Amino acid sequence: MQHSSAFISRLDGQGMQVFEYPFPPLGGHKALERVLECSGEELKDLESDTSRLYRPVEVEKRDGSSRKCFDPTPRLKRVQGLLKHRILSKVRFPIYVQGGVRDIVCPRDYVANAALHVGSTLLINLDIANFFPSTNRDLVFRIWHQFFHMKKELAETLTNLTTLDGFLPQGAPTSSYLANLVFWKDEPRLVKMFEGMGIRYSRYVDDVAISCSKPVDAEKVVGNAIGAFRQMASKYGFKLKNRKTEISTLGQRMQVTGLVVSDKVGLASERKGFIRSSVKRLEYQLSAGTASLGFDRELSRTSSQIGQMSRVNPGKARRLKARIDTVRKGRV
Repeated sequence: MQHSSAFISRLDGQGMQVFEYPFPPLGGHKALERVLECSGEELKDLESDTSRLYRPVEVEKRDGSSRKCFDPTPRLKRVQGLLKHRILSKVRFPIYVQGGVRDIVCPRDYVANAALHVGSTLLINLDIANFFPSTNRDLVFRIWHQFFHMKKELAETLTNLTTLDGFLPQGAPTSSYLANLVFWKDEPRLVKMFEGMGIRYSRYVDDVAISCSKPVDAEKVVGNAIGAFRQMASKYGFKLKNRKTEISTLGQRMQVTGLVVSDKVGLASERKGFIRSSVKRLEYQLSAGTASLGFDRELSRTSSQIGQMSRVNPGKARRLKARIDTVRKGRV
């Protein structure tokens, strides 16, 4: 079951960017077995007790903190990988969905997400609390049944294969796509309403950015925008992480997915300073012969951060990369 697709958001009759899966649903379990290249017995075994098929892992985030994720066993990961490749990656996501989406026409990531809000006069950052744990199996079932139009029995099997203990496990191959589909029914209408108010909107999985590029009544826009999103999210059982809500106006620094958005996308000055300090510290430790047990880990983390910097500050990143490459050669 190989599909090709132009990953361009379709507008419906009301001019809304909608989520779309432009292929017919699977006919039944036999069709699913062909898609997943496994027998019915294998599928039953996999979905019978998925709690034994994951191991918890700590994954480092871009800001250096960590999040708890779940790594499926090779058997389950292979099946989920086929689901992702042959079904989920064929969904046409609206352009305002920016995180964890493979798009060969208009690549999306945290940099592209930030770029949507360049030149803002007002910026609101919202964070959905416990997004993956709060995405319960009922929401996942509805995606398979109502969005993909799978029969109930088949949707139940697919839900079993993509959830863990009743929730969506962050880290599984299928999870970011399913998380992005949670609001498929209501998000297009919300974004259309925002557009009518001169408001820009994007969602990077569970991080929401709302902005305006023209002078506005900030108090009114903030109240309306946050209220409208909160109302939609609560319909699905989600709450906002209030301490992560940030409101910035013209003259203040504005950041989206960790990047500064002014007249262009860039790294915050303290972030660039931190990376430079890390490079300098590694150079000193190597020359002084005081490399600690954590040296190689910091070397790897700093190299990754320089790679991220190259997306928005290529000149500075190029010079730092040359220095870190010298450190790596000296370490060998």
